[in-house]
Amino acid sequence: MFSPGDTLGPYTLIDFLGQGGFGAVWLAERRTPIATTRVALKIPHVSSNDFNAIKQEAELWASASGHPHVVSIIEANVYSNVTVIVSEYAADGSLEMLLKRRSRLTVAESLEIIAGVLAGLAHLHSKRIIHRDVKPANILLQAHIPRLADFGISRFVESAYSFRTASGTPAYMAPEAFDGARDAQTDLWSAGVVLYRLLTGRLPFSATSTSELIGAIIFKDPRPLDATFPTQLTKVVSKALSKDCRLRYATADEFLRDIRLLQNGLNHGKGPNIERQSSDSVVTQIHVGRPRLTVPVLSVLGLGAAIVAAAAYSLNSGLENRPTVEQSTATTSQYEQPEVNQVANKNSNNYTERRPHSNRANDNHSNDEPVRIGIRKEKRPY
Repeated sequence: MFSPGDTLGPYTLIDFLGQGGFGAVWLAERRTPIATTRVALKIPHVSSNDFNAIKQEAELWASASGHPHVVSIIEANVYSNVTVIVSEYAADGSLEMLLKRRSRLTVAESLEIIAGVLAGLAHLHSKRIIHRDVKPANILLQAHIPRLADFGISRFVESAYSFRTASGTPAYMAPEAFDGARDAQTDLWSAGVVLYRLLTGRLPFSATSTSELIGAIIFKDPRPLDATFPTQLTKVVSKALSKDCRLRYATADEFLRDIRLLQNGLNHGKGPNIERQSSDSVVTQIHVGRPRLTVPVLSVLGLGAAIVAAAAYSLNSGLENRPTVEQSTATTSQYEQPEVNQVANKNSNNYTERRPHSNRANDNHSNDEPVRIGIRKEKRPY
């Protein structure tokens, strides 16, 4: 529909950057007699050109702007009967692109990047926004500073019970997210997966299919880090990827605090010892949060996603040595899994329903279309 050189209001389209379920993203320029500014311009698909949905995303994004680790929106407007959302352009691309070039990063680099991600998440959570799709493709880099992007499937806090669509990328989703639960802790699990990949160049769970991957995330332990990594770093990663929500980091600030302690240990040329540096370190304590659905309950309730995952896990348990989903294919990125949208009716942690969108502002994921699993569950009595 659009081509380089086309104009929308004051913006001239320069280069097509990518496409997702919500719309296409273009590099555009706003040219004035004084200066030329480059921006990322999102154009919704015709089928999803719902003004209210676009307005909700723009409002959500605007409320999250103003933090150094969050990509800021510039404007949302209608030009030539086309609704657009304009944001800052991250010229250095995404973390996904960096990992394709380098595979894995040093411990110091990994800690610095995840510290920025956690600072951005702490800001979002303070605004009562849950990102819901934290992954390298949605972490943009500007002068090596990580910035969270893609607020298309983020949610505001809502009532205790809600009917909603749970969206995300399976490889980075927490076990309870497949049952529709989304809150700060599911974002922190995703951040833990990102940290694991930064350190190792691989994902914590191996699988040969999406269903097997879901089963591994729900029922299996992540592959342990190599013994060459500092013990305290291993503890931090294990805590971030704890299936029991009571043992996982409760807030981004707690997670970030331990990352900073690890950085301090590295900067002083000694192995970090979080227990000694912080008497109330969250690594050495069990945070007892509110009860929430756990893996055993998933199994007992016989939820659709868990049944599918368990069957896949059982059938594929003897296939550990086959090529994993991490390996590159012609249609998907090396580590990214297809998105899953799963209908759930659950005691939600107060998150408002919005349409799942995409804002891959510096990656071309035209083949990364959502996979929908039509599972509708009755409201549970608890």
